[in-house]
This record gives sequence, C-alpha cells and structure tokens, in this order.
Amino acid sequence: MKKTIKEYDFLRAVAVLLVILGHCTYYRIITDYGGIDSGINEKQTLTGIILGFITHTLYSFHMPLFIALSGCLWAVRIRDKGVQSFRSLVKNKRRRLLVPFLLTALFWSIPLKYLSGYWHGSFIEIIRQIFLGQILMFGNFNSHLWFLQSLFFIFILAYIIEKSNLRQCPVQFMSSLLVLSMIARFLESRHICFLNIQSAFIYLLWFYIGFYFEHIRERANKLVDKHIGWWIIGVFIILYPFFVFLANKLPHGIGFGYITYYPKAVLGMAITYILCYKLNRITPPELLNIIKKLSGHSYGLYLYSDPVNYFIIYLISYYSLSDLFAFDSFTLSIYIGRFLITIITAIIVMKILNIRKIVHRV
Repeated sequence: MKKTIKEYDFLRAVAVLLVILGHCTYYRIITDYGGIDSGINEKQTLTGIILGFITHTLYSFHMPLFIALSGCLWAVRIRDKGVQSFRSLVKNKRRRLLVPFLLTALFWSIPLKYLSGYWHGSFIEIIRQIFLGQILMFGNFNSHLWFLQSLFFIFILAYIIEKSNLRQCPVQFMSSLLVLSMIARFLESRHICFLNIQSAFIYLLWFYIGFYFEHIRERANKLVDKHIGWWIIGVFIILYPFFVFLANKLPHGIGFGYITYYPKAVLGMAITYILCYKLNRITPPELLNIIKKLSGHSYGLYLYSDPVNYFIIYLISYYSLSDLFAFDSFTLSIYIGRFLITIITAIIVMKILNIRKIVHRV
C-alpha cells in the first residue's frame, strides 16, 4: 500500500485551493503571443483592492510551496525505494507530466482561450502564437501549464544531482542553488524563456528545500506541538500580508525584488505548513475525508480549473457587465463565483475522463 503522510495530504489540498484562488482576480493578460483584456479595472472598488492584495500575498509563496511539496515526496520516495533508473524516471515523468501537459493544452486550455478571444489575426498567425506561446513557451508567454514542463526538468536535474553526489555539503549545495535561482529569475524577467527550463533552475531551490525539510519533518512537528500555539499562528497570518506589502514597496531596481522574494516565500510556506499540520490534528474525520479527496484530485484541479477563467472573463465582456464592477458586492460575487465554477468544472472534466477510462478498459 502506498504510504501517505497526512500533513502532506492536507497541505496539498490547501495549496491547490490557494492556487485556484490566486487565479480568480485577473481580468487582463497581455503577452507577445496573444492575450485578453476585458477593460475592467479590478481596483475601482475597495473589494477589488483587497482581493488584489490577497492574490499578491498568495503569489508570493504558493508555487514555491507546490514545488517544495514535490521535493518532500521525492525525498520520501528515495528513502523508501532509492533513486530509480534514468530510463524509468523519464518514462514515469513523461507519462505524469508531459503527456497531461500536451493533452490539456491541445484539448482544453487552448480551445477555451480561443473561444475567449485570446488570439487574433490570420489562421497561420494564430497557430504560430499558440505553438510559440503555449507549447514552446518562448519569451513573454502565459500558460498555467508551465508548472508541468518545469517540474519535468526539475526531476531530471534532481536525478543528476543524486547520481553525482552533489549534495555532500548541504550549505554549499543550497547556496549554489540560490545563485542559480537568482540568475534564472533575472533571465526570466528579460523574457529569456524556452520550455520553462529557466523556471526549472528557479524552482530547483524550492524543490530541495522541501527535500531537506522531509528529513527533519518529525522533529519540526514536535517543535510546533511544543512551542507554537494558535495565537502565534494567528499573529503571523495577520502580519504576513503586511510584510509582503512592505517588501514589494522596496525599490526593485537595485535588486531588492530578487532578495525579498526568498524570505517572503519561505515565511509563507512555513506559516501554511504549520497551519495545515495543526488543522490536520483537530479536523473531524468527515472533513478530513473531504480534504483527502481534494488532495487526491489536486492534480486535476490544477490542470482543468484555470482555463475556465478566460471564458468567464469573455462572458463578462460580451454581456457588458464591466460597469457592475463599480459595486463591491458584484466584484465579490464574481470572485466567489469564479472560484466555485472553476472547481466544479474541473471536477466534471475529471469525472468525464474517468468514465471514459472505465469504458475503454471494458
């Protein structure tokens, strides 16, 4: 039976919900390869400003958290079964990451974006933009599926690291990953991107932070039980958004943006893990079952939820609902509605795909 770590299940469920929440506030995205602009000013209401602030806070740590969780599970896998062969690794990650990337892009994300008016121009021009921006991910692109490409390359790099014994000096090793991450972030800021290889170098640091955390997880849990009460967690949850706000106000031109990114992410990840660990211990069994189901479907929720946002934005623009965003109640209703609709749609897609698999097996 596959070993499960309850706090990781809880964390995975929360992490995917945070990602979906983070995707529910944008109304315009302009890239070199298409984009959508509803003409809505989401900051014209107090609710819009607050929701934007929440989104900015979530974006400061939710993807490092996702990658770190993959690193935690990689550590568990190595400890229990050792490092698999390169051929086996590539075959497994190709099936788990690259195939879903391609199928989701071709049959879900790209069609929904096309119906939402994401691309304009001749047929050839649209195909060019789709190929460069959604598949190869050149330059200034936009696709939530970047995560799958990056994670594939991260596992390749992790395999090389493990087989080459590059972790003999953890401090030197992690310092090197930090430097690589900062260089890759600089290149990405200049839109030097291809197949998200640069993102693999950015997030390899977070992958190994999760990897090393797994080795101290039980000791960390004991320290949390002994020294961290709910009031401390509450204080950090309240103060963290203001820390993010102040960090973002520092002048990025002299490098503060690159430096503050790391403490923001580490603190956000730590708060989220501690919160999930504590909640996991007091949550009723019935609710834990729901959390476990969410965790088990987190991959599908990530794959199929975000593209629905483009179609929702299109409908808002098509039916000229932008004036209603002057009202706080409407802004909040659309935010909640997008969150629920994207989740429900993703669940429906997963159920349809599961039924087809069953029929195919029969």
